Amino acid sequence: MSKLMSIFCVLFGHAKVVSKCFGYVSCARCGTQIGDTLAGVFDLEKYVIKGHNCDVCDENWSNLKIRERVFCGGKL
Repeated sequence: MSKLMSIFCVLFGHAKVVSKCFGYVSCARCGTQIGDTLAGVFDLEKYVIKGHNCDVCDENWSNLKIRERVFCGGKL
């Protein structure tokens, strides 16, 4: 299944749903590191952080297209 998710990311781009650990940002779909916030370079304003239940993430979740949500396992 992980191979299918990686292929989906190659074809359609990484998900806008991300997971964050110690400042490193990874795609919630395939697990590939797509950036880091350690140096303040990666802006998370347009992304949904998995397991994060704030107003910004709720608004971003409602603005996502279906291809950005698929195989991400939901917002939480």
